[in-house]
This record gives sequence, C-alpha cells and structure tokens, in this order.
Amino acid sequence: MRVFDTTQRAGTKGNASGQSTSRVQSRGNVSQALDRVRTAARERKTERFTTLLHHINIELLRMSFLAIRRDAAPGVDGVTWTDYAADLERNLTDLHGRIHRAA
Repeated sequence: MRVFDTTQRAGTKGNASGQSTSRVQSRGNVSQALDRVRTAARERKTERFTTLLHHINIELLRMSFLAIRRDAAPGVDGVTWTDYAADLERNLTDLHGRIHRAA
C-alpha cells in the first residue's frame, strides 16, 4: 500500500516499504502514516497528493474529535461536543461514510 500517489513520479520510489499501517490502525500507526505524509509534503513541495482519502478512517476521526475542547462553541450545525459524544460511534461511522461518498 502506498502512502500517497502523485502526478509526478520522480522521487516516489520506496514509499510502499515504509508503510506500517494495518487494516485496523492503532493511534501510533495513524500518527506514523500522517507523519510520513507531512514529511513528504515538506520535502516535495511541487508534488500533488492525489490519494490521501484512505488516511481518513474512524480512528483518525475519533482522535480528532477527542482533541477538540469540550467547552468549545457549537459548530455551524449547532451541535455541541457533548451532543456529538452522546452517540459518538454512530456519529463517527456516519461521518466516515459521508466523507468517503463525498456527501
């Protein structure tokens, strides 16, 4: 599995060998994958990243949600952190599906 695909092939050799994520990703694996994307983006500023959607998974969405301040203002939809957390797994599954369907 490649970390990313680019429209410019120069310099992409070896991306597959550094991939340590598994089908069920742990926090460490998600972090490592995103760190590799960040590093590649810094090193290869002219490349276009075309296949990053596979990094958006339920675990990453959960980590992102838990990183939000619990007392933050509600979103534009009026949903508070507490409201969203009340049915977190269903909400994350729904959000993940909508992201991948581009809905």
